[in-house]
Amino acid sequence: MAHEGRAIGRGTRAALALAALGVTASTVHALFASGFGRPGAAAAPPASVPSALAPEPGAAGAAGPPRLTVPGSGPVMPEAVTLEVVADGLWLTYLPPGLSRTGGGPISGGAGAEGDSAVYGPRGRGLEVRDERGGAAATWRTFRAAVTAGAGPRRARETVVRGRPAVVATTGGGGRMIAWLERPGLGVEVRADGPLAGELLAVAASARTPVGD
Repeated sequence: MAHEGRAIGRGTRAALALAALGVTASTVHALFASGFGRPGAAAAPPASVPSALAPEPGAAGAAGPPRLTVPGSGPVMPEAVTLEVVADGLWLTYLPPGLSRTGGGPISGGAGAEGDSAVYGPRGRGLEVRDERGGAAATWRTFRAAVTAGAGPRRARETVVRGRPAVVATTGGGGRMIAWLERPGLGVEVRADGPLAGELLAVAASARTPVGD
């Protein structure tokens, strides 16, 4: 009897173990069938959206020529630079609009001075530029006295042209003149009719000579 009881007990425990193993296997199979533990599918990339910061054609880093745009108007092109030769070694980089050369040529002064003149019109709205070499242009004191002497220029006052001492005065007919010593031995004088009196300083400031003079 004891031997039979022990055999029944072992059989019961074996049956219970098999049942537990079956439950465990079913649970594991259900988990894997549901996709648990497997990486999910990669998300689809979002549709391409045009950038609000994308450069427009013509902007830096984009195709097309660079341009300057002023609000309320179209593209602005740089203005051409004036280059008006007065004489050998003297030229202007600014000339008031509407002027064209109408005369001029070599001139001579006292004490062996010589130079050139360039006259721009039309008549009544004219401009004359002179350079004088030698003579009174040897020093600023003598050149200033020469250009302001006599019954010509009056009410002279001091000013500066590109860092150089200069004199500006009223001339007959409501015109104005300005004169300065570009360097010892080279004096420059600009005369303008009344309508161009306001352009006198701009013309004088645009005068240029070779580098090193």
